[in-house]
Amino acid sequence: MAYTKIYPSKELAKIKAWALEQQDSLPADLQLDTAVYLPDLRRTVGHLVEVIDAHGSHPAFYGEIELLFRIREALESAR
Repeated sequence: MAYTKIYPSKELAKIKAWALEQQDSLPADLQLDTAVYLPDLRRTVGHLVEVIDAHGSHPAFYGEIELLFRIREALESAR
């Protein structure tokens, strides 16, 4: 089965804007799930934004884009 999730540029712009707005207020680290621990969340989010800037919605980077959406979901659900 092929993975067909597509990230439109408007959706990428929204997640990038969210990341940049939150950059200074992000926690130092984040346990995203039992297998994913991000010890330097601010740096990770910054790098994920750089991936979006450099590659846009190129399918090879959907994992990185999805990670940023998962980070946002985790932080918003923790509020």
